[in-house]
Amino acid sequence: MLCWTAYTFAYLGRINLSVALPMMDGNLSIDKGSLGVIGSLFFWTYAFGQLINGKLGDKFSSRSFIFIGLMISAIMNILFSLTDNLVLMAILWTINGYFQSMLWGPLMRILNKWFSEEQRYKVALYIFSSVVGGFLLTWGALGQISVYAGWKSIFWIPGVVMFLYSFIWYIYVRNSPEEAGVYLEKAEPGNSKEDEDAKSKSGTYTYKRSDSFKTESENNRENTKVETEHTSFIKFILHTKLYLVALSGIPLGFVREGISLWGPTMLFETFGLDLQSTMGSVLLIPFFNIFGGWNFRSCIRISIESIWLGYYGISMDNGRRSRYLMYLPGRAK
Repeated sequence: MLCWTAYTFAYLGRINLSVALPMMDGNLSIDKGSLGVIGSLFFWTYAFGQLINGKLGDKFSSRSFIFIGLMISAIMNILFSLTDNLVLMAILWTINGYFQSMLWGPLMRILNKWFSEEQRYKVALYIFSSVVGGFLLTWGALGQISVYAGWKSIFWIPGVVMFLYSFIWYIYVRNSPEEAGVYLEKAEPGNSKEDEDAKSKSGTYTYKRSDSFKTESENNRENTKVETEHTSFIKFILHTKLYLVALSGIPLGFVREGISLWGPTMLFETFGLDLQSTMGSVLLIPFFNIFGGWNFRSCIRISIESIWLGYYGISMDNGRRSRYLMYLPGRAK
């Protein structure tokens, strides 16, 4: 739940610009082309930031990494609400894009350590819903509030929320079960009601407390340490043909990010809606997102294992390879 909330709030401080654009265009002497540059700088910085932070996230604490990302992103949102200068806005939003890129990879790393392979498909669907939740919260609640509080509230409200939540995150989240003093243990087959309850609640794993131990995943990482150190990123991309996924994701990203940024403005201007009606109408987009995902799974038979491996990549024992796979879906986020 903490991971889900963190990424939902991250979206609150990311796509809020799309809610503000119709009002900024009318209240500030800034043309749409210049406002579009602000959004473009964010997305380019976000994309390259994931390449950098994907590697850095393997070397540092995921908990601290996400804490820093949330806090700095929050500060950038608050500062953005305090200025009307185009250049300063562009700088602040570019910085916001970089620190937003610090969230997805480390978040997946934490989930990978906390959940067994049997649980990960459900966790994948659950964490993906945070994207929809972020859109609903931003375009719905924040959009309606901005009608009465003005465009600056679209930035300082998410900033305050993210800033406060970053401390909640740091206090309560741990990088792994080991850090929290528990470990995953495979449940042995049994006939007792207690065994059945344990299995139904956590797949084939139960949590037990311990002061010193090594999990199965740690042992696997030690056994494959020599192999992973000599694995080239380029060879991995070529061997798995992941570059084909990357190429297909480019036009998808143009369309998706374009709608995310300019969707409310297009509805506002094309159909002559007032701002309140615009924010209500644009909520149809995330609902279609849910329907599209459900329809895809219903019409095309792809194994759960393939979806999990290709989309999140965290079912693999090798944490570094996992981050390579997670970059592309993270960009789609």
